[in-house]
Amino acid sequence: MLSGELVSVVVPAFNAAAFIEKTLRSVLAQTHKDLEVIIVDDGSTDDTAAICRQLGLADARVQLVSTPNNGVAAARNTGIDRASGRYIAFIDADDIWHPTKIEKQLAALRRLPADWGAVYTLHRFIDPNDQVIEDDQGFVERSFILGRNLILRPVGNGSSLLVRRDAAVAINGFDPSYAEIGIGGCEDLDFELRLAAKYKIEAIPERLVGYRRHGAAMSSDRTRMAKAVIAVTEKCLERNPELDGFVIRYARASAHGNAIKQLANRRELGLIMRSMGVILREDLVFAIFFLFDISLNSFPKKILARLTDLKNKVLFRRRAKLVDTLELKIGYFDMDPAIGFRRSQRMTLARMRLVKLVRLDGVLERKRLTFTEQIAEYRLA
Repeated sequence: MLSGELVSVVVPAFNAAAFIEKTLRSVLAQTHKDLEVIIVDDGSTDDTAAICRQLGLADARVQLVSTPNNGVAAARNTGIDRASGRYIAFIDADDIWHPTKIEKQLAALRRLPADWGAVYTLHRFIDPNDQVIEDDQGFVERSFILGRNLILRPVGNGSSLLVRRDAAVAINGFDPSYAEIGIGGCEDLDFELRLAAKYKIEAIPERLVGYRRHGAAMSSDRTRMAKAVIAVTEKCLERNPELDGFVIRYARASAHGNAIKQLANRRELGLIMRSMGVILREDLVFAIFFLFDISLNSFPKKILARLTDLKNKVLFRRRAKLVDTLELKIGYFDMDPAIGFRRSQRMTLARMRLVKLVRLDGVLERKRLTFTEQIAEYRLA
């Protein structure tokens, strides 16, 4: 166990009385004991502050900061400003950590140079009673991962990252503007993308976070979350115009695919069809892949009928173009469109696209390193 290295844990909390004690006890039980736990009570009207004060009496590492309700991004920024440690970890007020999370992350990040800004872990989804519902998809991407983080979103949630404080400050912390326009909820993804644009990111391939699903969670507002992911994606594309066209198209399609899945049971037919139009326009291969997969899910009949109609039109009217677009020697469509891709073909296509993303991330990293070196030489001249 590493000692003598203070880690600041930032806990934004708004009306979190139902779960905040479980969250804090999981933090205080970490095998790495050199912690300061900064709880930012974001204008709660329940017993959140009282519970935190009680825990603070028993453990001097706990600090409570009370602010007006300004949203999760502002609360995390307050925590960053108050942090004394060289490293900062974030945890939402309803999630829990495995006891070894900080120890393993700190050991991984400390042995890496300063251009590695953060480290994340995998997670499990848990219910209100701390029971595991399912595991995450287990994406483990590391090093310079801007394109992959934009499309695959491997970090997964706001309770996973351990970040160097200098790196968090260098990217100006979290962006509060999403909450100001009513689409808060993906500020952690925006933070991760700005971090990934400037730093390398390490991964611990272990599930050390319990990400809680319950009706009161911010992520339960599916319409808002759908709009937020799209907005975060578009902002990232604006900030990084040098991204390859493949990445840009794939990212837009992925964001709108996420929106459709979020909105399916809300019967938001207009938003769903607009997002499907974007997917078809931006990335035809993704569109077919996506339409085959969602046809197997329990979409409302009206929505599924419209999407199935789109699928059939694309398959039968644009089949020749699809074969060209796939750029595959293997993995063409089955004869029966209702069957869709064979599983092995879907996996082959997914692997090929991932390989391309890894290559393009490497190209972008080399371009940025070259540009940085040119600027340094100019300043020395």
